[in-house]
Amino acid sequence: IFILGFIITILVNIVAQQHIKSIHQTQNARVRLGAEDGAGAAGGTAETQYPADWREAIRTLHKQHAGNVEKVRPKRERPAPAAVPTVRAQKLSDPTQAPGGSELHHLIGTALQHTRAGQQKMCIMEVGTADGKGTTVQLVKALKEYSQAHANREWQLTTYEGLPTLFQNARWEWQTVPTVRVVNQLVMSQSNLERFVFPHISGPPTAEWPGAPFYLNLYNGTAAQIAKGEMGAFIHSFPSCLLDLVLIDSTRFAHLGIIKTIMDREGLTDAETIWVIENDFWEGGGDERQILEKSLEFEFVAGDYPAG
Repeated sequence: IFILGFIITILVNIVAQQHIKSIHQTQNARVRLGAEDGAGAAGGTAETQYPADWREAIRTLHKQHAGNVEKVRPKRERPAPAAVPTVRAQKLSDPTQAPGGSELHHLIGTALQHTRAGQQKMCIMEVGTADGKGTTVQLVKALKEYSQAHANREWQLTTYEGLPTLFQNARWEWQTVPTVRVVNQLVMSQSNLERFVFPHISGPPTAEWPGAPFYLNLYNGTAAQIAKGEMGAFIHSFPSCLLDLVLIDSTRFAHLGIIKTIMDREGLTDAETIWVIENDFWEGGGDERQILEKSLEFEFVAGDYPAG
């Protein structure tokens, strides 16, 4: 029995060695074959060259080798993977619930203290919401705080965005908040664009941003962009109430034209309407405030932030 067991062991070792040798010979033959196939293109020797898709060839050899090894070594049954819990993204019902804050909403809160007193619903307008995640969030935070401090006074915000893609994002962002309405229109008219925007465009004499020719071309193309659907139409849907506060954060050089367009609408503003206006600075020392001061008189009821 001992001798028989010894003979069986020798035979098993011989078979295993022959099988492993066969695997290596097969691999070497395949590598040489691939090298000969790609040798002409590379201009090298067949022994050192790999085909152009050598990575795929190596992956194929690994798969084949794994298959051969599995014939020698029994395949182990792998346990089923543990169930992974599904996490679904949930949109906030109100974007102002997101963490974070800004000094802007405190500035707006100060401005709201100077609006008309009373319990009538407040009428608010914003120009330039972009994707709805910036100034609009801070504006709504300030409105909610003001409302809570004034017997839950009601308010309605109408915010405008000219670019259709940004408008779609903003509308989705605020779709669950009934007191916020997003409109895809330009708060401008063609005549105000020509009279109050073009004359004030300045900057380096280059066709690239932020050069003056860049902005001239941008605004010159407004009508064509509207016709192609690349831009919202000039404003025709105004808020149907007397504005308590207007926030403007729009494209460079456009602010004066925006203000004139809003003030042209009869019954939309009066001397008590509060304006919160972004001051955009640009190369060469210019800014929106310089343009506005040439045509308007300011009363800084809520402060001048930042100073200067």
